[in-house]
Amino acid sequence: MKMTFQFGCLNFQLTEIKSLGAPFRGHSKNQYNTCFWMLVKSGKSETEAYNILKGTQKQEKNEILFQQFGINYKNLPSMYRQGSCILKTEVIFVF
Repeated sequence: MKMTFQFGCLNFQLTEIKSLGAPFRGHSKNQYNTCFWMLVKSGKSETEAYNILKGTQKQEKNEILFQQFGINYKNLPSMYRQGSCILKTEVIFVF
């Protein structure tokens, strides 16, 4: 994939974009991690937190976060809800 951009007198081609990771799984994995580490922070062991969350669905994790910690997961900024994505690019400047 090649894309050419121009900013003022600078032209460059974006020759490659690779997305690393799995952004579609990011949300559910991030929600699990948020629950897991909040349980650990509240005094549960990692094993206890794992056992509490084992087999839970999205709504159950939302309930744990809200009832035990007062966190409404849907109201968190999207950068905290969506997980992480790494974008690798290669830029060639054209003069």
